[in-house]
Amino acid sequence: MIFFGDTNSYHRSAQYDAAAELWRSRKDLKIVVLDGQPPVPVQLGVMPASGEFIRRQLIDRDVAASAVEVVSERFRDERAAARWLGKELAKNPSLRVMIVVDEYQSGRVARLIDAVLPSEIAARVGLWPLPPSKAECGDWFRSRDGVKRLVNGWQGLLAAALADDRAPDDLWEADRLMKALERRIAAASPTAEREKSP
Repeated sequence: MIFFGDTNSYHRSAQYDAAAELWRSRKDLKIVVLDGQPPVPVQLGVMPASGEFIRRQLIDRDVAASAVEVVSERFRDERAAARWLGKELAKNPSLRVMIVVDEYQSGRVARLIDAVLPSEIAARVGLWPLPPSKAECGDWFRSRDGVKRLVNGWQGLLAAALADDRAPDDLWEADRLMKALERRIAAASPTAEREKSP
């Protein structure tokens, strides 16, 4: 299971709850945190690095400390983190991973993974889209933060499309976009993993 550390890390309570619950049912899971370059407040010691914050949140939810690894390398952006992940997967052909993402960022991250990684590697990367809090599940329109997350999700998807060489047609065809997302989500979903277990 993969978390990308960023400034949103401080507002993901439901995602940490879900990850901890999954770990308790599958204690062989390893949770890996890929952290970015520290922002100024972290450099000044005003707030913890997002990677360490994520680690603490999971341990506070009874995930074993040995199951959570914060990668020592600091990544310039998510593309650099995805390239690192691709190299790790290439070295371990049997490894499958699941990236925990905000539900409205899933289209952007799916496109980024498909653009950065070779198709045979990308096929082993699944997405687990979750709301950051239980209160916002299906009620995004009731809060300013929910509307902002939705708008940011679409802006991120457009930015990802402009950053790679693939045609952006799937952005405007909801059926194609949803089918692509369903494939990526199914690639390493918690349900699929449990069904494979003896």
